[in-house]
Parts: sequence; C-alpha cells; structure tokens
Amino acid sequence: MTEADFGAIEEYLGRPLPPRYRKVLRRYPLDPTDSNSRLALCSDVRSVLGHNAELREGEFAAEWDSDHFVIGSSPCGDSYFLDLTGASPAVWAWDHETHAISEEAPDLDRFVEVWKRIEAEARERQQPAAPARAWWQFWK
Repeated sequence: MTEADFGAIEEYLGRPLPPRYRKVLRRYPLDPTDSNSRLALCSDVRSVLGHNAELREGEFAAEWDSDHFVIGSSPCGDSYFLDLTGASPAVWAWDHETHAISEEAPDLDRFVEVWKRIEAEARERQQPAAPARAWWQFWK
C-alpha cells in the first residue's frame, strides 16, 4: 500500500492507523496469488475500505464498535480486526454468525506468521506426488 492509500483509510476512519499495520502493509507479507491470504489480510485500499464500510455502515452498524478496524476475513467470512484504541496489539476475529469476538493472534506479526505457515502447508499439499511405479518395477 502507498502513503496515499493509508491516508484514504485514515480519512475514512477519522483516526490514524496503528504504526505496525502501516509497516507490515507497506510490503505485503503474504503470497498475493493465494486467494485465502488475500482475504485474511487485505492488500489493497479498496478491499480494506469495503470491508470496513460493510460492518460500519451495513447491517451490523449498530453493533460494530468504531474502534475496530477490519484488516481482512477468514475464508468462511469471519472478520479479522485490530483495536484502534491501542489497548491491545492482538488481531481479533468477529464471528459473522454468532457475533462473538475472540483473539485470533496476540499481534499482527504472529498473525502474518501463521498465515505464512498456512500458505507453505497449502503449497506442500499441491506438490505432485512421486511418479507411480509400474507393477513390473517392483520385481526388479
């Protein structure tokens, strides 16, 4: 993200973004080709503003705390957010069905670390298996 992008988000929120968030998003740390990673940590200003507007102005506006800043969502639609009060560096998850809030990671760095591990595990699962051996090769 660019400084102009951060400025647009801050203008929308009416407050500054956490410095750690700005630092992490200056160089997007996840695989931009991984669709789950792009959901988990939005890499572009349009997605960030869209997610935040959906919760701040949409159906859940009456219950969404203005101190919560959405940074992405899980593949099943739960929102990941930061607390803009600075009371906690944690990344939180808001369950879209129960509306319960739980800690997803103790901080943004750990959150990114977990998603990098998820990406690596997904890549390993996508590796082609060793070529199958024909039955006659077992008798040699």
